[in-house]
Order: sequence, then C-alpha cells, then structure tokens
Amino acid sequence: MPHPITHLVAWLRSLFTRPQHPSAGQRTTPTRPGPAPVSVWATPWPTPVPAHVLDRHRTVSGDDVSLVRPYVLRWEQEAERRRRAERRMALVLAEAGAPDVPSYSYAGNHFDAVSAA
Repeated sequence: MPHPITHLVAWLRSLFTRPQHPSAGQRTTPTRPGPAPVSVWATPWPTPVPAHVLDRHRTVSGDDVSLVRPYVLRWEQEAERRRRAERRMALVLAEAGAPDVPSYSYAGNHFDAVSAA
C-alpha cells in the first residue's frame, strides 16, 4: 500500500483543481430560448412607480437635509424642558417663601472628613 499521506494530498488537490479530461479545452455555451410570442395580452400595462421609490432615486439638495441630527435636537429639547421645570419649581418655592438655594447642613466639620480620607 502506497504512503497514506500521498493519497490525502492527491485527494485534497482534486478538491481544489478542475478535473483534467480530454474535453477540458472545449467549452459549450448554453443555448438561449427564442423570443416569447408577442400578443396584445403579453404586453404589461404601465404601473405607476411608488413615491418612496422615486424619493430614493431623487437627488438630494441642501434644503432637504437637516444639518443637525435628530438626537442632538432631542437632547436640546430635553435640556430646555429641564430648565423650564427648574424655573417653574423656583417660582413655586419663591411663592411659598422658601430660599432660592436649598441649604445643606453637615454634622461637624466636613473638611475634617475629607482630609482624613
């Protein structure tokens, strides 16, 4: 029995190369069927192109495209909403007689706690 690695290499080589046979140089092209018979019923009627397909193939001008991304606008709107809510809360607290800035109190000297760490 010949060496098994020789058989393995030959088998792998046959997987990645074309088979060599006498008609390897001769190639045939597939034949095309003849034209379909044309009749009144064979011609399709014109179908309108949907608007979303037309929009996809339309050239884009600078007026149609927003310069700012939607997530940036959303972030700015949320920030403005938070500022309005904060002003509203300050107004409600001012009417109630509360101070402008809430006062925080610490038990003892908080600087000692920071310097000890």
